[in-house]
Amino acid sequence: MSERPVAQDEEARRLTQGQGGAAAGGGDGVDGFPDDLLSKRFPVYTRGNIGEVMPDALTPMQISTMDMLNNAQVKALARMGVITPDEVEPDRRVTFPVINGFTFVNLSLFRIIGVRVEGLTPELIDEAFATGPDLPPYRPHPDDESPEAGARMAETLQWALSVDDLPEVAEARSRVDELRRGRPDLTTLTVPELVARYRELVALAEEHWSRHLFISFCRSFPYGLYALFVPPEEGRVTPLALIEIGAGVEDLESAAPAMGLWEMSRAVLACPALTEMFDAGLAALPERLAATEDPGALAFRDTLEEFCGEYGYRGVAEINLIAPTWETHPESVLALIDRLRLAPDDQAPARTRMDARVRAETAVDQIVTAFDEDTTALLRRAAVAARTLDAGRERCKANAVKTTHEQRLTFRELGRRFVDAGQMELIEDVFMLRDDEMEAFIDDPGPFAERIRVRRDHYRSLGDVEPPFAFEGSPPPLATWSRRTAHASARPGTVLRGIPGSLGIATGRARVVRNLEECDELEPGEILVAPLTDAAWTPLFIPAAGVVTEIGGTASHAMIVAREMGLPCVASVVGACSLIPAGAVITIDGAAGTVTLA
Repeated sequence: MSERPVAQDEEARRLTQGQGGAAAGGGDGVDGFPDDLLSKRFPVYTRGNIGEVMPDALTPMQISTMDMLNNAQVKALARMGVITPDEVEPDRRVTFPVINGFTFVNLSLFRIIGVRVEGLTPELIDEAFATGPDLPPYRPHPDDESPEAGARMAETLQWALSVDDLPEVAEARSRVDELRRGRPDLTTLTVPELVARYRELVALAEEHWSRHLFISFCRSFPYGLYALFVPPEEGRVTPLALIEIGAGVEDLESAAPAMGLWEMSRAVLACPALTEMFDAGLAALPERLAATEDPGALAFRDTLEEFCGEYGYRGVAEINLIAPTWETHPESVLALIDRLRLAPDDQAPARTRMDARVRAETAVDQIVTAFDEDTTALLRRAAVAARTLDAGRERCKANAVKTTHEQRLTFRELGRRFVDAGQMELIEDVFMLRDDEMEAFIDDPGPFAERIRVRRDHYRSLGDVEPPFAFEGSPPPLATWSRRTAHASARPGTVLRGIPGSLGIATGRARVVRNLEECDELEPGEILVAPLTDAAWTPLFIPAAGVVTEIGGTASHAMIVAREMGLPCVASVVGACSLIPAGAVITIDGAAGTVTLA
């Protein structure tokens, strides 16, 4: 089926006019980290969903370019037909405001989808995007109901329930890959040319983020249809059908790197010289590889270089411009390979994904037997659409992240130039500038030295802060935000509750991994406990017996990938990394959404 025509493009353009300069709201904001004005019409904000992809605070440079992401979501909602121009305040970032350096998402706008689409509810939208603690309840607004918007969205709904191909997404992927292949030698560009390049890339990224957000919204429709026909089992938050029908996604973009890493881990096992190098530890491993003359190790080195060229845009918090990736810090790839080489051959990701497809088809077959012929046909089409849109969502995100990575490399080259000229201390200091300060810095960097130092110290201090999961109206003051290690360890016998992510029950030792720098401690058969996961974490799912995350809804990366790999998964377990002691034996039930400490 062809891509749905963008019938509301003109409306989208009108909607985003005047959005280019969101005003700062002051509050706790400090120099370089201003707080955005918040919407009065749409007052509920959450870290759910956005906390998974932007877990850390943003730098001043990225904050100053956030209009791009705000405009992208407004265009996505207009493309769906869910909002009209007069519903969004033009003087503020309604969709993705930044408060104390952290990005929040406007849940009120998401909930309108649940009001205006027949068969959906605000609660179903919450479940997909923002299940978590202390979530403000949906409060009806007189303008939430809109027959006109409902009619526009009916067209989108019809498309989303029957789509089986996304040619627009594939075409965008081709263009992004061509952009990467055509990357100029950044070391030969002048400083003004580098500045012009990153600004062009920021503008280009808007298209890819808008498409990603549109597909992400649409993927909730087939799941919502199943929720309408298949009620939750007693005691469960999510109908089990919603877990199983989405398994078996063809060509899942975020899972692809795991295949390459797996093959390299097998190459290490097959080569005595490589095994000896890895057994000696990760420290100085790159130097040992660079000095080797062993044929097997040389072939591995070539494969590693090709892998980083293909997937170098991946990394933890890969949307954050300052975040390291596999291309900027390739030693992180070696750490993942080191963990995978410990996994037995029967955990090959290709095998587990085949099993996932069988489970999905079996689940659909069992569900449709209870309905008439027309409903059965509708549900079968919706199951195909669910997998198509899940795959499209991951591919759209990859397209956007690839573009973001090109920005990152351009910024880092600017930072390198400034460091070499003695104008900055660190390459990453370039991210402490705002976009509108770049020309002034280039003309006279001296006055910025102290400003950069103060901003850098403040940015680092935000690494210990835990933003509130949700708020309504005004956010709590920064001084009241908790620290990331504030939770005391839970006692044996405690049952922690989250939301179901992927079916199955697993018992094993908990391995708390707060960031991928700690991944070298994960042993096969342990249960991975993490704040969140994104594509860079996917290889760790292979040796793990199960996954627990603090953040994530039914549309989260952890849930999608866990289903593909046949792992039980429980998401949205608040404070899991602090409550679950490292090494404790835990049992996770992916259907019940529980974590029990032995």
